[in-house]
Amino acid sequence: HRQAREVKRYLSEAGVPAVVYRAGSVFQGPEALDLQRLLEAVADPGDDVKLRTAMCTPMLGRSGTDLDFGGWTPEWWEAAVERFYDYRTLWFESGFIRMFRRLLIGEKIAPRLLAEPAGERHLTNLLHLMELLHQASLDGGMGPDDLLHWLALQRQASNDTAEAHQLRLES
Repeated sequence: HRQAREVKRYLSEAGVPAVVYRAGSVFQGPEALDLQRLLEAVADPGDDVKLRTAMCTPMLGRSGTDLDFGGWTPEWWEAAVERFYDYRTLWFESGFIRMFRRLLIGEKIAPRLLAEPAGERHLTNLLHLMELLHQASLDGGMGPDDLLHWLALQRQASNDTAEAHQLRLES
């Protein structure tokens, strides 16, 4: 797999589109952990630690130095807290998928991810996870706390062989 990733990197640098197929669960990728952190912040936007952690994920793109306020709170932070309270309300009132779509657009997640070198892979995994969480929320009638617990369990499962959870090609 190392050689395949290396060949893909060289092809990408030369402007040649390429994908590497690999088996594995989408829940084992870094996007699943980042998504869990993001959803924990949506479920509890009053918890500064959760929200700051979510802000530092590649999806939201802030750095730790951006979040060191030094005793003062900038307006953009107050606006972010308010937006996350709105996402939380939407999740409770309209369900996971409506909230997540609004979050994707409101936080400009897709353009941010696509600007990264492996952005297409990250966005594909994120959208795949979104579909799986939506289906789980519908099948199990899960609210935010239950869905977060389900996501944590899926991430811990090391021998996940469900076909729906297998990584998809990004292109």
